[in-house]
Amino acid sequence: MVIEEKQKNGAQLFFTSNIENYIIKGELTDEVSPELVELLHYIEHTTQDMADGCKSERIHKMQKRICSIKSSEEVSVRYMQRWEEMEMEKEAARELGLAEGRTQGLTEGRTQGLAEGRAEGRAEGRAEGRAEGRAEGRSSMARLIDKLLEENRIEDCKRIAKDPEFCQHLMEEFGIE
Repeated sequence: MVIEEKQKNGAQLFFTSNIENYIIKGELTDEVSPELVELLHYIEHTTQDMADGCKSERIHKMQKRICSIKSSEEVSVRYMQRWEEMEMEKEAARELGLAEGRTQGLTEGRTQGLAEGRAEGRAEGRAEGRAEGRAEGRSSMARLIDKLLEENRIEDCKRIAKDPEFCQHLMEEFGIE
């Protein structure tokens, strides 16, 4: 860990990377000014007791300013107004998000429902069509067999079981659909 110090207009600037954690824990207190250590402790625990325990006059001034700001009615009113504005903005954004989500969900749900409904309808239609087709086929075959037996055409009855083209020819001959 490196602490870089740079001079700018006579002031020391510290560039730190999580250095405050090490300073607050007391690991680098020898490498930085005592006032910085106090400041970091004060920032972590901004209380009157913490400020009272600090030697730095700057920290005492900060604490006084913080107390005066906190006790200011004008600041309190502005803070509350801003807080209310932020809450209203959050609620409006939440409502907008919910509305957009509902719209998107309904659209996706309808699209998915239509697709599923179509697929289900097609499958049911095919199944019903096959069942009806089989029933009609059996009925037609039974009528053909009845006609052939009425005319004592036993050989033709045997042949239709093995020859679909001959079966179709006889159906047309007898006018059976």
